[in-house]
Amino acid sequence: MDARKVKEKYFCDAETITSNKEFFINPADSSIFEFGKSQSNDFAHSGKYSCKLSDAMPYGMTIKIKQVKYGESFVISAWRRSSVGQKSTIIASIDTYYNNEYKIIESPGNGWEKILKEIFISEELSRKDLSIYLYNNEKSPAYFDDFEIIRYESLGDIVKH
Repeated sequence: MDARKVKEKYFCDAETITSNKEFFINPADSSIFEFGKSQSNDFAHSGKYSCKLSDAMPYGMTIKIKQVKYGESFVISAWRRSSVGQKSTIIASIDTYYNNEYKIIESPGNGWEKILKEIFISEELSRKDLSIYLYNNEKSPAYFDDFEIIRYESLGDIVKH
């Protein structure tokens, strides 16, 4: 059983963007994700829109989380529609730390697959800003939708409560 306690959740379904198209917005909690210009109605896992990425626009749905703490963990997932073998992915980075690994956890056969990564904040990464974003620099487009980040408290925070 997972004893971790959820600290925050961030979610982007690609449906709502600012009027200047710079940002995606989650109306439920006002979370802001960069690269609203990547919104596309070509395909959607849910709703009408997704985030379309290619070599012309490789970065999508980006959030920066300030001052992460030692012991915190993050479970990050997104639905992805891409060509077989394409390297489109979720990236988590802090300074020189760069993580582009993921697992495919669902593949219902409709062209979409759910990808997931989990990261744990070490002492070296603590007190720094974490960037989490979607990425595809290949010519063939990849689509992302229903981007979710769950931030868990560090064990030290749980013990204090």
